[in-house]
Amino acid sequence: MLLQSVDRLSLVEWLDQMQKQAQQWQKKYNLLRSDLERWHKYVTAQQEGQSAPEGEKTDRHSAWKLFCLPDEEIRNAEDPLAEILNRNAVSNAVQHGSVGLGWG
Repeated sequence: MLLQSVDRLSLVEWLDQMQKQAQQWQKKYNLLRSDLERWHKYVTAQQEGQSAPEGEKTDRHSAWKLFCLPDEEIRNAEDPLAEILNRNAVSNAVQHGSVGLGWG
């Protein structure tokens, strides 16, 4: 009897909303991870005195810089890790086009 009292359309809408929120959380996680990975590669390359990862050809250097370097805001920040966390903070979710609760 309880199942019959549930509006199926409401249940489908709830499921759709939960799936959208899960996708938004995954997107935010991927953006944070990408920023951290690019920062790590950048710092590691600087410490080793390299401009590109080992094994990369010099003609591919510009492509590596374009996709692997952290944004200029992060590179020039006084505390780059704090900048990464601030950029990916929950309060900044609305600025990046996310709508909903929390990060999503």
